[in-house]
Amino acid sequence: MTQKEAVIKALQMLGGRSHLTEIYILAKAYIGDTSTAQQIEANIRRELNTNHALFCHVEGMPDGWWQLKSYQDELSELKSLVAEQKEELTRLRSVITDVGVLDRFVDVVMDMSESDIAAHERSMGRLNMEMGHRYENYVKRLAEKSKERVEQKSGDLVQGNKTVIQATNYNAEVTEQNNHFPIPSVGRKEQKSIEE
Repeated sequence: MTQKEAVIKALQMLGGRSHLTEIYILAKAYIGDTSTAQQIEANIRRELNTNHALFCHVEGMPDGWWQLKSYQDELSELKSLVAEQKEELTRLRSVITDVGVLDRFVDVVMDMSESDIAAHERSMGRLNMEMGHRYENYVKRLAEKSKERVEQKSGDLVQGNKTVIQATNYNAEVTEQNNHFPIPSVGRKEQKSIEE
């Protein structure tokens, strides 16, 4: 392995950028040269200073910090990607804060079942926490609607039970009224005969 390859490998192992002291340690291990340490360190510095296509100083850091040029390119690509994502996040936050959109969303959710309303209430609650409690009134509206639906369902069940009970009573009365076969009364004599 050449000294240039050893420096490249050392920087790759160090994450693309590092201080000279760390570069020396790894590069020396890769070189495996029996020369004096000072001579190897001088050769490593020479490789870093003369191969501008491969190595460059780290911006904003003190002397002695070096990085792979490819690392710098990757870093600038990542920075531009982060900037794009920030713009998209800003755009999405503005959409989410559009009162008309939120009102329409909540109106649509209000017509759903109580379990769907409760699920959207939980989602809106999480969003509310993440966005600094901007949606408190929407969460309250969904919670009230969910509670209203549950109470309505409970009321329907109670109403349904009353109807069944009334129907049962009505059927019992009808059965008694339409009984064409009266039960004969049992007299004492008949009872004795039964007992004997």
